Amino acid sequence: MDFASGGTEKAPSFKSIAEDSKLETELDKRQQEWEKVKTAEVEDNEGLPLDRRPLWMKLQEQKDKKQAEWEEKHDPKAMVQGLEEEEAEFLNKCADYQTRIKNDQRREEQREMREFREAAMQTPHTDPDAQVRDNLFNSATAQAK
Repeated sequence: MDFASGGTEKAPSFKSIAEDSKLETELDKRQQEWEKVKTAEVEDNEGLPLDRRPLWMKLQEQKDKKQAEWEEKHDPKAMVQGLEEEEAEFLNKCADYQTRIKNDQRREEQREMREFREAAMQTPHTDPDAQVRDNLFNSATAQAK
């Protein structure tokens, strides 16, 4: 009842209350159908769910995903991998072989140095220029024959 109009408004009838409840149920039903349509997963032409996000969000997601993949691929911690047992054995064999070669070379040098010292001790100390002349003379006579 409206007091401003002086109370001339009619009281609602039973028919209008029934129509109102009918309208409310109809509105509720339409609202539910709208919510179903609104929230339903719409598929695009390829059968994939339709993504209603803005393009910049989709592109940003793709960029972030690619960046994460690149970082994972180029992470220095991920690049360092442990050696398998076979690889470790092979590398140990290579290192042993190189050590053996160096030891053999060192022994050979020591042997040659010892022989040189012994030979130097046994030869009389003479003029080095005289030895060079003798060697040249001997080689020249050997070639002449």
